[in-house]
Amino acid sequence: MNIIIRHIKFTLYIIMCTAANIYGGSFLSVPGSLSELLLIFGISSVISGKSKIWGYLANAFMCIIFSVQCLILFFSGEFLSPLMIENAGMADNLGDNITTYSILTAAVVAVSFLPFRITEGISSTKAYKLVVSISAMVYCATLFTGILANGHAVSPIASLSETSFKMARKRVFPLNYRNADRKDIMEFFHRDSISTGFRDCSTLAKMPNIIVIFTEGLSAEVLDSYNNLGLNLTPNIESLRSESLSFENYFNHTAATFRGIRGQLYSGYQYRGGYGSHSNKGFAEIDHNSIRDKTEVEINSITDILEGNGYNTCFINPEPEHSATVNYIKTLGFNNVFPSEGNRKLSDKEAFSELERCIASSREPYFVGFYNIGTHHGFDSPDEKFGNGKNPILNRWKNYDTQFGKWFRRMKDKGVFENTLLIFTTDHASYNSPEWKSTFKSSQDSFIARIPLLIYGAGIKPGCIDASGRNSLDLAPTLLDILGLDKTPNWFLGSSLFSKPETIYDRFCAIGDDFFRITDNHAISIRHKYRNIISEIKKYYLISLNE
Repeated sequence: MNIIIRHIKFTLYIIMCTAANIYGGSFLSVPGSLSELLLIFGISSVISGKSKIWGYLANAFMCIIFSVQCLILFFSGEFLSPLMIENAGMADNLGDNITTYSILTAAVVAVSFLPFRITEGISSTKAYKLVVSISAMVYCATLFTGILANGHAVSPIASLSETSFKMARKRVFPLNYRNADRKDIMEFFHRDSISTGFRDCSTLAKMPNIIVIFTEGLSAEVLDSYNNLGLNLTPNIESLRSESLSFENYFNHTAATFRGIRGQLYSGYQYRGGYGSHSNKGFAEIDHNSIRDKTEVEINSITDILEGNGYNTCFINPEPEHSATVNYIKTLGFNNVFPSEGNRKLSDKEAFSELERCIASSREPYFVGFYNIGTHHGFDSPDEKFGNGKNPILNRWKNYDTQFGKWFRRMKDKGVFENTLLIFTTDHASYNSPEWKSTFKSSQDSFIARIPLLIYGAGIKPGCIDASGRNSLDLAPTLLDILGLDKTPNWFLGSSLFSKPETIYDRFCAIGDDFFRITDNHAISIRHKYRNIISEIKKYYLISLNE
């Protein structure tokens, strides 16, 4: 019976490991993970030969790490990452999935405490030693191959070690540049104007109102015209697209929300994720006045520039006043930030109603930012459902499209867009979980992907422009180019999408210590190439208040 139990544990781990890697990872990670599993049991057997209790504890400890990592991989498509840790304080944004994750975590941890030795005395046999030796060689080979091919470790414990190293490096990051002169860095990135290329149109409203919709987590592949699945999931967004100036092959420059919205408003990169990971110095944990106090020369945002030109600025956020996201939005310089009332998040239906009320009461000209939460990874829709309602991913996008369409038609009927520009985009690409990739038959393999950028209203002629892999660093300078506000000092890294040539930065993407380059309309992870550009990005981190 005891032998059977020991076999059950090992068998369960093989099944769990294989399923997690195939469904959530890649075939390349299977040999790395399996060889790591064999090493866990091999090392545990060696220790057990000297002390059964220490062997058992070592096995249980390593199995806990291994199994939890496999579980994370299964649901998210990657092992535990710095981005996940940075957003740990936002776990409630996972919706109902948090209960499922908790139960399954408890279950796999419980399995880790089963006896581990398969047979008595096996650790002393030549065959066993040979298997362990081969496993060690396979393990080393897959680690090396994975780092070369994917830029990161491809097994559970090795990946956790890599993530731990990255998180430790974040704490000492400023020390790497302690002798850097911030004023010299400020001067290096300073610009007296932005690039231009927009051809003015006689029908373009003078000082038009501006509404920017930062849809939570919207990759272009969600849209019907991109995925070609015949779902009829986003007819209202597609209708807007047909009436707008749209940009194809346009990418997000970073992720997730804390980096994404600020990065687009400032046309810059941001090192810290924003919440709870660096001794209370995340962007959600400091106010705008503190930001001003910390800077010798403040870099500016499109919000600052528009306010200086007479615009009333405000932001609609669907989360409660005390939430980390609202705290973060208050660091972005808007005159007013409108959170939800009470202690609950607004549905997308409610959020669009708040946007409508804000527009009706705002002094013109206004610049209104809008962010929703209903399309966040892990959520389901409380309102509209797709088909039989069994797929929460399709539900939330069906609902969002419906609520957006209703709001858009109401605004259109009121004549709002006669003197208003609507910018429809996202904070970042969709999180490429296995479930999301399966739903949209997507090959998206990173948090950097094509995203929509639609500009509508106030005299904008419909059309399509190929952005050719340029990214969301270009949002702010593009909008200022349209408005004719190009003669303004700035520290923008991007350039107007109407101008050529672009900057050296707007095909490079950065998520903390992870860097990507857009080539052939695809995001490629880079580690050992482009050292000069990566060094410049890290210097920019210092003046974007990430020290």
